[in-house]
Amino acid sequence: MDLEKAREQIDRIDKEMAALFVRRMKIAEEISAYKLARGLPVEDRAREAAILAARSSEIREEDLRGFYIRFLQNTLALSKQRQQQLKMNRAQ
Repeated sequence: MDLEKAREQIDRIDKEMAALFVRRMKIAEEISAYKLARGLPVEDRAREAAILAARSSEIREEDLRGFYIRFLQNTLALSKQRQQQLKMNRAQ
């Protein structure tokens, strides 16, 4: 594979990931509303640990698993930040 073809593939994957990211964050907004209505905290460490364990087990390449865990941790952190932002906005 040449460099340009590889970059084209990365660009397509990034576009798909952007759409999936938006979908995920929209669902996080729904979760935020649910938690706010029930007085639940934004952070749920048990749920996060379960997500990390379940999803990381899907990565068969051991040398990539740690990178994927960090990717998920960053995604979860962004989701919590968004939920916290929405919580603050609704409180105003």
